[in-house]
Amino acid sequence: KESLQNDIRTLKKEKESLESEINGLREDDKEKAAFYKELEARAKELEVLAYEDSKFGTGNLNAFNRDFSQIVKDDVVLCVVGISGMKVINISYGRDAGDNAIRTVSDKLVGTFNKENVYRIMGDQFAIITKGDNYEEIKNRLNEIKNDLAGIQININFGLAIGRHCKNLQDMVKEAENAEIVMKSGAGNGFAMTSVIQPNQYESTDEESMPQNKKPTIVSPEDPEDVDMDEMLMNYMEDEG
Repeated sequence: KESLQNDIRTLKKEKESLESEINGLREDDKEKAAFYKELEARAKELEVLAYEDSKFGTGNLNAFNRDFSQIVKDDVVLCVVGISGMKVINISYGRDAGDNAIRTVSDKLVGTFNKENVYRIMGDQFAIITKGDNYEEIKNRLNEIKNDLAGIQININFGLAIGRHCKNLQDMVKEAENAEIVMKSGAGNGFAMTSVIQPNQYESTDEESMPQNKKPTIVSPEDPEDVDMDEMLMNYMEDEG
């Protein structure tokens, strides 16, 4: 009997020891779960930093290269939008005024084309990836934005490239950029014309043969100045007065 009681006491101690170990493992699992949850949250924060323009909330160049490299070319129209006269604004009225001008343009584009489709690819240049091929409607919407902004002394120019009319993605980027430059010169209406920008960096015209580690990137030449500074300042002073 005494031996049996000793065995029972031993078993109870072993049970308590096992329960303690189990509880310890549960706590360890909770700590691990909390750790992995924190890592996941941090990863999402880093993704936002990597792909979102922290100043204006649109996608950035990284996001554009990621998304544009995955599109089906024939199903989209690419828009490139540039702001003219930023040097004048920054020098004459300060960087805050320049940021306000960019923010105003950004808000207009996001309000019209939705945030997930708009990318700030340079300081004063945006890209828009639009689904479908209704380029007349897209052009009209951009012209409405252009006219609205002109009323507050902000001038934009834009270029469109229709995917199914382009040889590949890089050609599409260059056609849109070229059309924006032509509009800025006063000789175009925003549709792609013969490219005068650098030759295609890809030898092949077959999209599928492009190296996977190569992504199309925006190639933006230095903006020509086409703004009459005195006239702009005069208009601004009249509006302020």
